[in-house]
Amino acid sequence: MTCGFVCELHHPKVVGVHREKAVSVCKQNHTFLSGSKQVNFYGNTLQKPIFPKPRQINLMMIISNGSRFPDDVTFTTLQEGQVKEMKASEIFNGKKVVIFGVPGAFTPSCSDKHLPGFADNFDKFKEKGIDTVICLAANDPYVMNAWAKQKGVEGKILMLSDGSGAVLEELGLSVNTGNFGGRRARRFSAYVENGVVKNLNLENGTSFTEVSAAERVLSQIG
Repeated sequence: MTCGFVCELHHPKVVGVHREKAVSVCKQNHTFLSGSKQVNFYGNTLQKPIFPKPRQINLMMIISNGSRFPDDVTFTTLQEGQVKEMKASEIFNGKKVVIFGVPGAFTPSCSDKHLPGFADNFDKFKEKGIDTVICLAANDPYVMNAWAKQKGVEGKILMLSDGSGAVLEELGLSVNTGNFGGRRARRFSAYVENGVVKNLNLENGTSFTEVSAAERVLSQIG
């Protein structure tokens, strides 16, 4: 690792009654100059660093076919006007669940194609023994509830929120949309049985194709 040093070179130069020091900055690998002072740019090693460490992603949480939804991750939903937290264990354990992720409530492709596809096939999912059909997005639960009312799926499809998008990122299901909307859900659909992902259909970004469509996941349920 390259360390930074500030070297104070003592070359006295009389200007009135003042004495100047020539200061130079150098990068050396474990080189100490006479009269030099090492500067630790990351602070005292016995204290917290001046600069925060980059946020670490827990690779064990990234889901794929055959992996298990982490039991302790938490989503929110709106029930009877109150925000309720729901852990993944409550949502998935002992159940057959279809879940799909959308980049944003009220956005064109999500409203006109993705959500309606699961609403239209809701009865078919039930016939195949699905306990819950879930729509997940990085919107707040009030927005998700208003969207459900507008699309007529309230009481059918469980609308889950990951407001900050942090859980979606940990699961490997997020995409950064920049100034448009920050961190959002990457478009996907999945069939989950007793917490285990049986089939994950992941789109390449936020675009909607048949990859994450309701018909695709419906065909994957035995």
